[in-house]
Amino acid sequence: MQAQRHGEVFLEYKNGISDFVFSVLDKEAGAILKQKEAVDDNFIKTVEFISKIEGKVAFSGIGKSKGCAIRLAATFSSVGVPSFFLDPVDALHGDMGVLSDKDVAFLISYSGETKEIKNLVLNLKKIGIKIISMCSNKNSFLYLNSDFPICLSPVEEACPNGLAPSSSVAAINAVGDSIAFSCAAINSFTKEDFHRLHPGGSLGKMTGLKVKDVMRKLDRTPYVFVGSSITLAIEKMTSYKIGAVCVIDSDMVLKGYFSDGDLRRLFSQNKIGLFDKIDAVMNRYPVSISPDRTLEDAVLKMKEMGFDNIPVVDENNILKGIIDERDALIL
Repeated sequence: MQAQRHGEVFLEYKNGISDFVFSVLDKEAGAILKQKEAVDDNFIKTVEFISKIEGKVAFSGIGKSKGCAIRLAATFSSVGVPSFFLDPVDALHGDMGVLSDKDVAFLISYSGETKEIKNLVLNLKKIGIKIISMCSNKNSFLYLNSDFPICLSPVEEACPNGLAPSSSVAAINAVGDSIAFSCAAINSFTKEDFHRLHPGGSLGKMTGLKVKDVMRKLDRTPYVFVGSSITLAIEKMTSYKIGAVCVIDSDMVLKGYFSDGDLRRLFSQNKIGLFDKIDAVMNRYPVSISPDRTLEDAVLKMKEMGFDNIPVVDENNILKGIIDERDALIL
């Protein structure tokens, strides 16, 4: 009885946690969707202004807003809008010297009344720097003293006491992202541009590469000829450490494909003999890709189909190699 009661208590406790987790996710998701109300004329003018800026965007904030400012500065820079984080306290002790008359300050304060931000506003005005702001109160000091004010729709914080910035942080980040990506769209920011700015990242490395740049050539591709035994196909898969084998004719034309998944399925159904011909069990219409397609295309195709690898063939369906998901992961 005691063990049974313990199990019931645990189940109630577990369900209670799940319910609370769901409520947090619902509140934060709702806070983001509510920001559609923030898209007014000021919002549109802000996007247009940033998309044409000749200088840099200096993001600033205190507390949780500081984290948002740092993140958004990185996001804007990554899509071609040069940006950096300016600490509002350090700015009043000499760091404002980094600003030029072509720059704009993007200040974030959910209340719009943060002391450090108010002081920064006053001093930015003295040196003629335009101000973009993001807050939740149109009557706040920050909103009323900004050149391009954005008013967030007020949200309910997701923390148990309704105090710790949570839903508001999600809203700030989402609105900031919408501005950044709108600017990228207006400026026709391309995958090639992304690659240029992200040469060290896996996404950047993938962009611009062709399948032929990373595929395994024929000397590293497991293949057997039509009429070969299933035993030989398994040996090829094992020796090349790729869970599939290509089946070709004497002219190197791809005729089929056989994977370890096919092998396990046939074994479980008792529909295979090791000395049977591969022709009887191979996939006669395999998914393949051209060596001139982008690596990104290959990765997306493998993900879409749930494959670990696919054969690479030319326009005449002649086998040129194979590409494995690991070939993209090592970049």
